[in-house]
Amino acid sequence: MRGDVAVLAAGAYKSVDLGSPATVLGAENPGDVLEQSADLSYLSESQQAELDEFTDSSERLIKLEEEAEGTRDDAEEQSDGLEEKKEEVEDKLAEQEELLAGFEGENPAAGSASDAGGGSYTGSASGSARTALDFAYSEIGTPYVWGGTGPDGYDCSGLMQAAWGSAGVSIPRTTYAQFELPNKVSRNGLQPGDIMFFFDDLGHNGMYAGNGQMVHAPSSGRTVSVVTLADYWDQHFVGAVRP
Repeated sequence: MRGDVAVLAAGAYKSVDLGSPATVLGAENPGDVLEQSADLSYLSESQQAELDEFTDSSERLIKLEEEAEGTRDDAEEQSDGLEEKKEEVEDKLAEQEELLAGFEGENPAAGSASDAGGGSYTGSASGSARTALDFAYSEIGTPYVWGGTGPDGYDCSGLMQAAWGSAGVSIPRTTYAQFELPNKVSRNGLQPGDIMFFFDDLGHNGMYAGNGQMVHAPSSGRTVSVVTLADYWDQHFVGAVRP
């Protein structure tokens, strides 16, 4: 297209002036003059059409370049946002680790030596809740792994999903999504198998086992364990759901 336009531009200097005496005198008869006029009129219209097409193509190209630039800018902004979100999550995890470390000894999150090697649930739960608790107890001693869904490691919500999944009940992956399950339960209404949530940012959850106990995947460096809810965990309880 650019080559065609260049040819058209060069041709503009060579076009015939129908109003010049040479042009008129050079024609053999009036009909020749009219034919030349018609031919040149057609060429002029054709050239104008090609120029218009070139202009339209150029404008479309500029528009596409602007759209591509905008798309790239949007992608860069989204990438920056995801990176900030990742850093925010990592900061929260580090804060939680520091908080839990401060309660070593009095915070039951650390579990005990008897938590190693799996366990058996002996409580009163039945049906799907029993199956979920049997699974969770069988994972006692399995390492905490951030983002883990088993079988070699779990994070808190990953253990809840796997445990209830073993009972044929599908629940969401994250603590935030699990907290949105419709069957809300109060602290006094807890039954074995209910999922408990802790901290205002829903940073942790675990499964109520009955008798004031919970089985959970605590935090990095620890393993799936059974803990008592009294004091520490009760202080940070924010809600519960029944899958």
